Amino acid sequence: MARLYIWQTLSQLSERYKISISSVQRYLKKARSTRIISSDKKVVVLIDATYWGRNFGVVVFKDAHRKKILWRKFVRYETLADYQEGVVCPEDNGFKINGIVRDGLRGIFSLLSKYKVHMCRYHQVNIVKRYLTLQPELEASKELLNIINILAHSNREDFLRYLNGGY
Repeated sequence: MARLYIWQTLSQLSERYKISISSVQRYLKKARSTRIISSDKKVVVLIDATYWGRNFGVVVFKDAHRKKILWRKFVRYETLADYQEGVVCPEDNGFKINGIVRDGLRGIFSLLSKYKVHMCRYHQVNIVKRYLTLQPELEASKELLNIINILAHSNREDFLRYLNGGY
């Protein structure tokens, strides 16, 4: 799917808003784009991609604490190059990336090895569930399913206790 751009000539804008062409030019000269950059430059970045259909999606890098989008790119499919580009942009704008919470795309750990990288719990749970059935028969599989189901609601200590058999 191609990106949609809307172009209008000065005369079309003049007709649409019922003003002269010189007024349109004057308004356009006054228009300024503002770029607001946070004064706090230390960020934890959330990375994910969302798709609408098979061949159209967006990769988003978001500041975890301020909930502001730092970078985005519309894609047909996500690649490691997109993620590399997404990390460079905030750094070029003076942000210091303290950590990254990323999705399940393979290869991201090695690509972003200079940062503290963590896979989001949602993707961790889905990867484990992909290899288990939702109705496991083996006792070990049942225990693993129970542990993974509480993963999103537990801290590190609780998870390690459950993993070591201390329910």
